Amino acid sequence: MSITYLLLFFTVIVAFSTKNQYILWQCILGTVIAAMIQHVVQPIGAIWLLVFSMACYVTFCGSEFEAITEKMSLVVVAILTAGFLFHRVPGFSNLLVIDYKQISPLSQPYTMYFNFDSVMAALILYATSGLQQSKKQITSRNLMLTLQYLILAIGVASAAAYWKGCIQYDLKMPDFLGIWILNQFFFVCASEEVIFRGWLQGTLKKHMPYYLAILAASIVFGLRHYNAGMSQMLLASLAGVFYGYTYHRTNNLLCAMLIHFGVNCVHLIFFTYPALALQY
Repeated sequence: MSITYLLLFFTVIVAFSTKNQYILWQCILGTVIAAMIQHVVQPIGAIWLLVFSMACYVTFCGSEFEAITEKMSLVVVAILTAGFLFHRVPGFSNLLVIDYKQISPLSQPYTMYFNFDSVMAALILYATSGLQQSKKQITSRNLMLTLQYLILAIGVASAAAYWKGCIQYDLKMPDFLGIWILNQFFFVCASEEVIFRGWLQGTLKKHMPYYLAILAASIVFGLRHYNAGMSQMLLASLAGVFYGYTYHRTNNLLCAMLIHFGVNCVHLIFFTYPALALQY
């Protein structure tokens, strides 16, 4: 792992370990500088990150601005967030870690990246939207709720995926499990839960009943998986409901990250991953 991604890993840990914005912004800036030195981020990518940071500031911190300005900046935040998630913002060279590898005879080939763009966008959102300041300790009650919802999510999502023909039982222990765990929890789950549950669901909940906010955020989360096909989009939306409800009940992003990570781990170890090859 290069120094850029070691710093990115460290910055994610800092984000969820402290409420000190100054320390987090120092880590973000240092990580971006290292990424530019190592050509993970090109100058145009750094400019887009700056534009995104400014739009986030106006949206979440700029109380002195006119309402129309804040609304326009929110549109910019939404568009750029989608661009970072779908890797459509230019100026980033995400690291290819696993290149089209077939984990088992029944599985489709699997490709994995360390995605600098989406993780950094989530960190900037986390730092500016108030999520860092609202960070709470995980209580024993929240851990029990998370465990209950994790078991329920695994049962429902696995049954639905099996019924749709997307997976089969396929017990395995891949040789890349360690690096996969780091990527999944600290990069994938952290960034997606910040964006879809912390920001999107949290914002929608201010304007509609909580259950509609969970449903809407889950559907958008499902759309995030469009390149895997309609079945995977529906299954991701279904799983997103459990992640969103866990966040609603615990008010803790780490709990949502844990259930998201747990479902993905069970999928990798016990079933065909990323999907069943025979369906094609």
